[in-house]
Amino acid sequence: MQVNAVLGVDISKQKFDACLLIGSKERHKVFHNNQEGFEKLVAWCNNHGAKLIHLCLEATGCYSEDIVIFMYDLGNNVSVVNPAQTKAFGKSELLRNKTDKSDAAMIARFCIANKPNLWKPVPTEVRRLRELYRCLQALKDDKLQQMNRLENENMYISCKQAILEVIAVIETQITALEKEINEHINNYHHLKNMMENLKTVKGVGHLTAIAVIAEMPSVDNFDHARQFTAFAGLNPQHYQSGSSVLMKERLKGIEEEKKKVVDQKAVEKGMNLIINSIKSLYSSVKSNLEQLDWRTKRGIIKALIEQINIGRDQVEVAFRIEEPA
Repeated sequence: MQVNAVLGVDISKQKFDACLLIGSKERHKVFHNNQEGFEKLVAWCNNHGAKLIHLCLEATGCYSEDIVIFMYDLGNNVSVVNPAQTKAFGKSELLRNKTDKSDAAMIARFCIANKPNLWKPVPTEVRRLRELYRCLQALKDDKLQQMNRLENENMYISCKQAILEVIAVIETQITALEKEINEHINNYHHLKNMMENLKTVKGVGHLTAIAVIAEMPSVDNFDHARQFTAFAGLNPQHYQSGSSVLMKERLKGIEEEKKKVVDQKAVEKGMNLIINSIKSLYSSVKSNLEQLDWRTKRGIIKALIEQINIGRDQVEVAFRIEEPA
């Protein structure tokens, strides 16, 4: 069956605005962001002649997950797009006003104009692993927060005891979650194989392997290596215009969870190489530095820069994803 309706949705915690486009007709309505609201949305779309719907909405984390799964399970096409894309599209239309209603309509037009890729659900076992892993990390952050409070040497004994009891409870839950995560992985042969394969990579331990499986999507969602690099937030950002505007390259968009899957040992190795090379070179010339002429000093500076570049290359190994042949 061919898609005959496009549904743009601007979603929030409590409700969502929907814009239904069928041919040249445009209709709007607001629904509650819950199961009842989803059912009313489908009934409303069907009443207006929508048979197969292409739902398009921005990625908003937990607020959009339920409606995405609901519409996908009904057999509709679903696209979850980067908010930066819809924002740029809105600017290209020279829109002057911004409301939830106008945003829903703009998202629907974006879907028609750009035909975004269809959303693919994460396997149930991976989704559960992701939730368990994120819960584990949240508990570890909570424990660290409580541990930091104990640094106050002037804290009352009763307050300190209360914090210690909280830490004990958190540690119990952390142990239980770690056990559940390991049991969950062992229950699925493909997850267990992925774990073993990842741990063969130098510098990748048990928790890092779990983070990779839980946080990184399937490679089927990417057309080429550069998209994967951008998703990880490890591609350098360039900003240059004319001869006067040239900003330094930098990494942008790397999220906390993605940082955990970077090979930190490669980074450490590169930084140590930089430091040790500079120390060695400086030690060999510092006694005669004042007697050297300017050409020799310039050569020393170039040598230092070369050592820094060598170390930087070692660091970049941790972030590099090779281009396909």
